[in-house]
Amino acid sequence: MLKIAKTGGRSNSRAVAVRSESLEALGWSALHAEDRHIAVRLPPLLQELRLEPCAHSWRHHLPTSGAVDASVAEVLLDEEEAVRPTKTFVYVAKRLDGSDEIVAAASVSERIKSSFPYEGFPVLARCYVRPNYRGRGLYGVILRHRFEYCLQRWGDELRAIHLGSGDTSVWWVATRLEAFSPPFLHIGHEDLEVAGTIHDVRDLLAFSPAYVQRLVRQGQTAGNGPAAKAMMDHLRALTTEGLPKAGIVALRPLVEAAEAEAGVDLLAEESPLNRLVTLGEAIPVVR
Repeated sequence: MLKIAKTGGRSNSRAVAVRSESLEALGWSALHAEDRHIAVRLPPLLQELRLEPCAHSWRHHLPTSGAVDASVAEVLLDEEEAVRPTKTFVYVAKRLDGSDEIVAAASVSERIKSSFPYEGFPVLARCYVRPNYRGRGLYGVILRHRFEYCLQRWGDELRAIHLGSGDTSVWWVATRLEAFSPPFLHIGHEDLEVAGTIHDVRDLLAFSPAYVQRLVRQGQTAGNGPAAKAMMDHLRALTTEGLPKAGIVALRPLVEAAEAEAGVDLLAEESPLNRLVTLGEAIPVVR
């Protein structure tokens, strides 16, 4: 049995959907997401994160020595918010004996960076599951909670949900068949530097069907010439299959060629195609 997750509203604690058999195996009665006054919850998790050689960018904000307390967590959250508007959730397990414990934290950012000019492209940004709770299917639960939050938060204004990760297990969870609707598609790679090390990050997008329709309609205004056809073939493959068939890096030159061929402005500032090309460059997807 799967209990339905609830998000939004005034309460600081909302139930997250977890299968009853998983709760039983973990010794929990419930899992809740909290999104307010969370700095006091974060120190045990951040202490563990600091010790891990991973690509999690929260490590940039942590002191290399000394205590990690609520004040450190407050600074981290403030700095994340300064980079881009971000909502961070902590996931708190309720044990069968009535006690509780933070088991993970994850965030949703409203845009790829504060200077990105377009709405409707939320980012499933930071996520950290504490070591004792890995390998239990918890990442998928948290990913679905944030994905559903984006669907509810942006509604008809949603264009695409971005997820980037250098972890192969994250790719598998996000892209397995029929896991999410709309599905996550692999659209390119970026090079992410964390603590002096470059990490290969795979970028995924879950395209809103309505946004795909707007992209296709705009692309069709370029007519039926060879360049327009090449652009449309690539665009359809990008929004239905992704790589290896079609990636986002190749989109701009194809659109520019179709523009020159048809004499139309496909990359007007507020156009659907320009928003997508600009997103890829802002991430930045490099290959």
